Amino acid sequence: MSIQVRILGVDALMQDLQALPVKMEASVLRQMSQIAYDRAQEGAGRHSKTGALFRSLYNRSIPHGREVGHDPRLAPHALFV
Repeated sequence: MSIQVRILGVDALMQDLQALPVKMEASVLRQMSQIAYDRAQEGAGRHSKTGALFRSLYNRSIPHGREVGHDPRLAPHALFV
């Protein structure tokens, strides 16, 4: 008498495990950029004479990451604030 065991889905599991670091990195970058963006909004909200500084903020996807910053066309003074 012999017992055979077949494990199904190992290839799919290996692919998922190999993709995990990339997915985790993207998730962490998204969360960290949101924290930076939220803090920038808090700071910009204190300078609300025209609201331009607050409106100039962005949090966007770029190749291989995220970018948080100010659009200098909307608030050229952002660099000094």
